[in-house]
Amino acid sequence: MSRTSLRPACAQDLPALADLAAQAMLEDELFAHICPHRYEHYSDFRYGFLRRLKKRLVTPGYVMIVAVENEGPHSELIPLERKLLDLEDRYLALVYPDRSVDPHRLEHYTASLVDCFPFSKYPELWFLATVAVDPGSQRRGIGRQLVQWGLHQALDEKVPVGLEASVKGTALYEKLGFQRVNTVELIPGLPIRAMLYE
Repeated sequence: MSRTSLRPACAQDLPALADLAAQAMLEDELFAHICPHRYEHYSDFRYGFLRRLKKRLVTPGYVMIVAVENEGPHSELIPLERKLLDLEDRYLALVYPDRSVDPHRLEHYTASLVDCFPFSKYPELWFLATVAVDPGSQRRGIGRQLVQWGLHQALDEKVPVGLEASVKGTALYEKLGFQRVNTVELIPGLPIRAMLYE
């Protein structure tokens, strides 16, 4: 029987985590919308995750936790942060254009995020930025274990936990006690749900 343990991510984890995130998000409804060319330009799609992970690993305020089975390959990741995600560095986007992305859809999504979560009401907050579980390891409680790690950190600090849930993720978060606080319709049929655990 495999045993999953949690630990902080390190620089050596990043290539495996980028692979994992790209595979986990390949069929996600949000990424399907923002990155319509992700199959044609898969290396760009994957490299976009790697760029963002590298930036988060060295940015104060971010905490990245990985779930590892039997000290083997990295199978899950969850970056947690304590402040609003900053926008992707435009310089990097110009130097390394991501051909998987539709720039107009990305711009619309980024603008919608500002309207979705009520950050101004919660100046102290753990914000779950990304929860990605390897497709081969899903439905085994690992995502729940990772989210509960974030909930315990917030409980220790007596601050709420926020996130923006996909359609697929909403049920898990509601089972864990998150409440919907806002919904923004990105396009018809594609909601972004702001959720809060207090």
